[in-house]
Amino acid sequence: MRFNNLEKRDQSLEDIQKKESNNIFHYYLKPIEHSNKPREEEKLRIDSQNI
Repeated sequence: MRFNNLEKRDQSLEDIQKKESNNIFHYYLKPIEHSNKPREEEKLRIDSQNI
C-alpha cells in the first residue's frame, strides 16, 4: 500500500496485523479477460500456482 502520510501507513499496518491475528485475510484477485462476460454455465477457476 502507498500512503502520503506515515501515520496513515502505520495505522493501516496495525489494522492489517490485527485482522491477520484474528484469521481475517485479504486476497488480491487478478482478472483475466475481465471484459468478456462468462457463459451462464461457466464456473470460476482459481489458479493457485500464480499466487
